[in-house]
Amino acid sequence: MNKFADSDIQRCQAAEEGQFFDQKSAFDRASGRPKQRKAADIVETLSTMANADGGELVIGIESDGTLTEDGTGHHLWANRVILLGGLSSS
Repeated sequence: MNKFADSDIQRCQAAEEGQFFDQKSAFDRASGRPKQRKAADIVETLSTMANADGGELVIGIESDGTLTEDGTGHHLWANRVILLGGLSSS
């Protein structure tokens, strides 16, 4: 994963999620109490993209487009994983 520029973050905040782009909060809020997202939560998305035509996953942007905060008002750095092309089986 790599950190990226403000212009990239703005582009990702405005992008529409789909087959080739997904964004996720850095926290899992399903339990009602924010906790750091586990790697297993991200593996399914990466696996789907890897078995298709690749894509871009950004971690640290909420579904409403705001940057994930750490609970003290500070934004966490958005990180992205880019998968180029799908995986083919031999």
